[in-house]
Amino acid sequence: MFAEINHASLGLLMDPTNYFEAHNIGDMDGELNRVFNALSDKIRIGHAKDVKLAGSDKSEKHAELFEGAAESHTFRGVGQIELPAPGLGSLNYDLY
Repeated sequence: MFAEINHASLGLLMDPTNYFEAHNIGDMDGELNRVFNALSDKIRIGHAKDVKLAGSDKSEKHAELFEGAAESHTFRGVGQIELPAPGLGSLNYDLY
């Protein structure tokens, strides 16, 4: 897309939950370095949520943000990835 639309106003919002799957979460620092080295000149905002490899329960998980919350007001893990509270996952915040 950047090759087709080369404009200074076009940039990326980086979110680490989009980078990791079961096959690469074991090399989290390496994956972060690859992504940021490849796209550093396009990054405008870094948004961080913690991530970690799910335990034995691989089912989709929802956590209600408030009682009776609709699905649009929940967060969940995807596949073998969980989204724990900040500091409870594997994200290297200093590197990110």
